[in-house]
Amino acid sequence: MEPETAAPAAPTARGPHRAGLALMLAAAILVLHQAGTALLMAGWGRPAVAILVGGLLFLLYPTWRLARVVGSPRDVLRLGGAPARVFPLAAAALIAAMPVAIGIGHRIVPVDLPEQRWVLDLVRGSRATDVLVAWAAAALVPAIGEEWLYRGFLQRALERTLPGAAAITTQAVAFGLVHGPARAIPATLLGLLLGWIARRTGSVWPGVVAHLVSNSSIVVLANLGDGSAAEWGTKTETSLAAGLVGAAVTAVLVAAIARTCPRRSSGSDPIPPA
Repeated sequence: MEPETAAPAAPTARGPHRAGLALMLAAAILVLHQAGTALLMAGWGRPAVAILVGGLLFLLYPTWRLARVVGSPRDVLRLGGAPARVFPLAAAALIAAMPVAIGIGHRIVPVDLPEQRWVLDLVRGSRATDVLVAWAAAALVPAIGEEWLYRGFLQRALERTLPGAAAITTQAVAFGLVHGPARAIPATLLGLLLGWIARRTGSVWPGVVAHLVSNSSIVVLANLGDGSAAEWGTKTETSLAAGLVGAAVTAVLVAAIARTCPRRSSGSDPIPPA
């Protein structure tokens, strides 16, 4: 008798299912964050405090707990270290890319940004304690929480089933959509840069620092003088010269990051198994 041959294994759809599950889990955290913060703001007289507490309870904590359920937070959220030189390079690259992203966004969707002005009103304060709370609510917690969720959990999960460029693009689009129609394109473009930095360095921390510096600059500018210096991001037009200079500086800084962190081999920075 001829020996029986095993039937070929049927193809599985675990890859797409995993990617879809990661997107749904990230979306669930975002819905929780938005709804929970809205409820706090409705019952709290201080919006900055409500946003700070909402970020801690409904963004940072759920993302951390989800990472604990999936595996090691260090691996799932990409919490490993990175070369010290990368941190200022990443921060400078994001700042340089902002006029480029905002300029492109305004040319595609030429609308005003009233929600950005609302943020500026939120972070302006007459007392140091008010400014500190506003900074924590609008700069610190979003920088950590959004990098953990998008460039950490979501991008890491997508990298298990998608090519690197596709994973970066998918998380960037998700990051852009949650920022609303007017800011979707700039946020998506900046999300692409932050996603590349996270993948290249193997860590979310350079992105956290860059995100924090970017957000903090708005808080600082909003509290200098009459605060008009911070309103450049609400304009419907951005100087072409500023965009070109920003693009050139960003390219130089990205090249510097690439030299500092050589491309990882396929066997390095392993993604934990399911």
